[in-house]
Amino acid sequence: MLKIRNSLFAALIGATSAVVALEQVRAEDKSLTFVSYQGTLQDSQIKAWQQPYTASKNVQFEYDSPPDGAKLKAMVEAGAVSWDVMDQGAAFAEQNCGKLLEKLDFSKIDTSQFPEGSVSDCGLPVYFFALTFVYNTEKYKDHPPTKLADFFDLKNFPGTRVLPPDISLGTLEYALMADGVDSKNLYPIDVDRALKKLDTIKSSIIFTKTNGALQQALVDGQADMGFAVTGRVMASAKAGAPIAPVWDKTILGWDALIVPKGTANLATAMDFVQFVSHPEQNKRFAELAGVIAATSKATPDYSDLNKTFNPRLHDETGDKVLLSNVKWWSANLNSVIAKVTPWMSR
Repeated sequence: MLKIRNSLFAALIGATSAVVALEQVRAEDKSLTFVSYQGTLQDSQIKAWQQPYTASKNVQFEYDSPPDGAKLKAMVEAGAVSWDVMDQGAAFAEQNCGKLLEKLDFSKIDTSQFPEGSVSDCGLPVYFFALTFVYNTEKYKDHPPTKLADFFDLKNFPGTRVLPPDISLGTLEYALMADGVDSKNLYPIDVDRALKKLDTIKSSIIFTKTNGALQQALVDGQADMGFAVTGRVMASAKAGAPIAPVWDKTILGWDALIVPKGTANLATAMDFVQFVSHPEQNKRFAELAGVIAATSKATPDYSDLNKTFNPRLHDETGDKVLLSNVKWWSANLNSVIAKVTPWMSR
């Protein structure tokens, strides 16, 4: 009888060990496909997010690019979603929440550390970027611009202006503030009034189709002033462009982590998003990529160049940095584009 019991016990131990081993293999085989924009940005995400997550959770990563909304839509509609976590604009998260995107699990995320209005049901903010007003220091070395209104003053500040290809980043808001609209009353945007203000300098505007072309215009000296996002401004400065920022009112946009609807790795994807929300991951990413930290609890050690072009470090009064109204833009982007596009060609 004892031998039989011992045999049964050994069998049970063996079965249990087999189950544990199987679970370990499954854990080791876990993987996520992360979709971002390649280049320095994604390299920084890998170092700040994916590598420490792999070390902590034994989850491997595959990578794809770019985070194309049309491709995601086709995947979801076909029921063949191969992406698990994406870096995308905040407006995309608002527009497609519950349709192309899963609602995030915030049960283990401290949302109070993010600016009010930046967290959405389907998007966790992971970095901010400014639409920065920059000018050529050689062109205006004796009389530099100091406020948004100077961008629209061709009499006192003659020269070419360059604008970003994405109208939702803040160009219209800047035009309105330069025209006297209080920063607290920008939304809903009076598109006609903004375009009327832009009409006053239209003959001196360079319209760019890509951010790369905008950056080149700053580097080559084709543009004497410009509105450009943080990353492109710093890249231009690194490439030798003699530019400096004007800190009047500055619009911040942001990117968010989103989870495609129908991912086969939902629990792991949600856990990864929660991991990225930690201040230490945000701090490391902000340092590596030179972006503006998403959480107030992150304290990046910025380089001198990062400090020069980080609006939060130049906001002495606490009212100069403004968040874009992503909800308004997500609801109105198509109608704005329909109005701005023919205006540009006139």
